[in-house]
Amino acid sequence: MTKQLTEIECKLRKFVKSPLFPSVKNDKVRAGFYHGSYFWSVKGYGRSKWAIVTHITDVDIDSYLEQNYTEREIVNACLNHLNIKPKRKKYAKKDSKRPYGDLELFRCTLKEDEEQKYFSVIMMTSERKNKSFWGEGQKVTGGRVKRVKKDKK
Repeated sequence: MTKQLTEIECKLRKFVKSPLFPSVKNDKVRAGFYHGSYFWSVKGYGRSKWAIVTHITDVDIDSYLEQNYTEREIVNACLNHLNIKPKRKKYAKKDSKRPYGDLELFRCTLKEDEEQKYFSVIMMTSERKNKSFWGEGQKVTGGRVKRVKKDKK
């Protein structure tokens, strides 16, 4: 029986703003993109959760797969590492926030390019706007409106 994975050190791949035109010179890079689709199967989507697309890199994927861990277990252990709050600075009054918000895995696929293997993931975050990602989360409006009955006089 294998030991439960709790945390794996990893990084998010950095992206330029336009993946369609990589030849465009852009010195700004960020860790991923907010997804443009609606995920109605996720409870609280558009109100308290938003989807992010990114790649998880710098993980020895083959060694974990040889130890009979599933891809989902490996990615969840990576997200546990990314969800850790950084230590509070010496004289700071407030606790520091998580750099990417509270991350939850939605979908992951194992991919490989000429450099290395990586996970392409869609994950949910608790932050609608985060400077680490391109774009912003779509806000869902509407829903049921409670009607107020008027008293008849």
